[in-house]
Amino acid sequence: MKKCLSMLGLFVLLVSLSGCGGFVGWGPMGHGSKVALQKKNFSVIQTNVTGDATVMVLFPFDLPFIGQMGLPLGEADLYAKAMKNLRSKIKNANQNVGLVNLTIDEKLKHFVVIGWKTVTITADVVQFQ
Repeated sequence: MKKCLSMLGLFVLLVSLSGCGGFVGWGPMGHGSKVALQKKNFSVIQTNVTGDATVMVLFPFDLPFIGQMGLPLGEADLYAKAMKNLRSKIKNANQNVGLVNLTIDEKLKHFVVIGWKTVTITADVVQFQ
């Protein structure tokens, strides 16, 4: 009986430590372009431009430090859709423009077994001379 309880305890410990979650932290986001903003060689042409995308989610739930989970019922690439939506709202998009002060927000509204996940990207648009 004692051996059975210890094996059961070991099994519960292993199951609790072997989750399917992962770290979704952003960390430093680098890219290959370099822009010198020491000189006044730009002007702000739009502020608070937003783009968003929503998908229906089956069995939605929030996990602390991991994020919002669930089974998406549709195209799950919300970040690309939200960025495409944002870029469609930029005036003079074919000019020398850049996005600054970029923020990404996630919202999960859910009921018992169904929910809606929305990603909203907000940015200011600057134009370089």
